[in-house]
Amino acid sequence: MFENIIGQQATVATLRQELAEARFPAAVLLHGPPYSGKLSAALEIARVLTCGEQGDWSCACSSCRQQRLLVHPATLLAGSRYFEAEIAAAAESLRRVRKAAAQYLFIRAVRKLTRRFDPPLWEGEESRIRPLAGTLAQVEEALDALIPDGELEEKTLERRLEAIIAGCRQLARALPAENVPIHLIRRASAWLHLTATGESPRRVLILENAEGLLEASANSLLKLLEEPPTDTFLILTTVRRAALIPTVLSRLRPYAFADRSPAETAEVLTRIFREEAGEYPSLREYFLHWREVNPAELESLAQLFVGAILPGREERGETGPLLLKLAEVFAGRPGRDSVATFFEELTLRFGRLLRDGRVPPQRLERWNAVLRRHQEACARYNQQPLLTMESLLFSLRRVP
Repeated sequence: MFENIIGQQATVATLRQELAEARFPAAVLLHGPPYSGKLSAALEIARVLTCGEQGDWSCACSSCRQQRLLVHPATLLAGSRYFEAEIAAAAESLRRVRKAAAQYLFIRAVRKLTRRFDPPLWEGEESRIRPLAGTLAQVEEALDALIPDGELEEKTLERRLEAIIAGCRQLARALPAENVPIHLIRRASAWLHLTATGESPRRVLILENAEGLLEASANSLLKLLEEPPTDTFLILTTVRRAALIPTVLSRLRPYAFADRSPAETAEVLTRIFREEAGEYPSLREYFLHWREVNPAELESLAQLFVGAILPGREERGETGPLLLKLAEVFAGRPGRDSVATFFEELTLRFGRLLRDGRVPPQRLERWNAVLRRHQEACARYNQQPLLTMESLLFSLRRVP
């Protein structure tokens, strides 16, 4: 079990033991920083829970084969993710190494997206995804041709990759904003209450980025957690554990994921994505390369932003140029990636100020609280990004 997880030894050891001894709880929270392997662990948990045998890594039962291809009918995926970046990175890995491992990596990256369109999640709103039916069918047809059965000819591979990536771009942009609406929780709950069919009597719901739960969604999830159906498992992931309401947190067993060490990061990049060692200092830097953002531009903007909120006139930067730059970057409705990446960059710079002794811990704690409120306003309630950034700027300057 968990042979695909690099690092996280303590957490993986606990998970492995609880699964082997049939002590795994019905509702869990995998929490930790981005790119720390939370979804990979969740998918492996689902494979073991639904396995028709003992859950061994090399198990060849039909359930495990379905889980490896992410087509198991007893597992449902929901929530937001950096779909386009992951698919692009996996495609490049497959171009370099046309072998089974790279094929599986790409297939799974794509199906992490396409499974968000499973019928149970859209029951009653089929009209919203009906225009995407043709695209979904084309992506799946091209994907089936990539199922590992030998090395692919280069021209054929490239043609299929281009078709799949184009379709996935359309699908990813049709998904709702980075929140978890109540109708999704209600439909997932109804699906969990159905009697399971097939080899496994168990059902598994994996909900990514649960910090995007709206208040009504959290209350609906709470009802499910209070009275869960038998033989069902809820696996939530989050990068901000504190964003979940206490009543939900109290009903989830937490498992902490940590930032990977430089050596573990290098292993992920070389072993999984076939990148040369040392080319990227972190997984964040690697995935930014594949996202629709300009990292250098956002880093420069974050530096100006932090300079404008530092206390003391002798340190504080000018506000005018910053407001112009914010308008240039965030006016209108830029992609979600730009907004999310800018918040990440600010968080990193806040941490550096603390380490350098330029900001006391108490002020940093208050800054982070203000930042989280604005982040939620943008992600959960679709507040206009430029207004969010301007409000954040002046709110942070008022923090004592």
